[in-house]
Amino acid sequence: WTDSLLGAIPCVRQDSVFELISICYEYAIWLTKHCAQLAAKPDIDMEAAKECHKCLRKAAGVLTAIQNEWCERLLERSFVAGADLDPRVITAYILQCQAEAQEVTIARAIELKHNPTLVS
Repeated sequence: WTDSLLGAIPCVRQDSVFELISICYEYAIWLTKHCAQLAAKPDIDMEAAKECHKCLRKAAGVLTAIQNEWCERLLERSFVAGADLDPRVITAYILQCQAEAQEVTIARAIELKHNPTLVS
């Protein structure tokens, strides 16, 4: 595993839970990249916005499961500050996904001409 923020320093562990976390992390990151690809289109339609919102919610859910369920089951619980298993990094990713999902929700509400009071 190579941490997303620390560069090309590989992290190797003999733990199947670590492998599960790695795969789930990759899936969550893929979901966010897929959302970014959908949102990068010049004329995004409602279906693409819904798909983007769904991807961000799934990514936040996967990252939450990593943080709450799987990290505590690791054989080796030590981590480098700023590494992907750092609880602060996982929390930052979760909050980023949630914030972007809220942004999509607000953009859809504006596009659907909802009451400005409701949108705010």
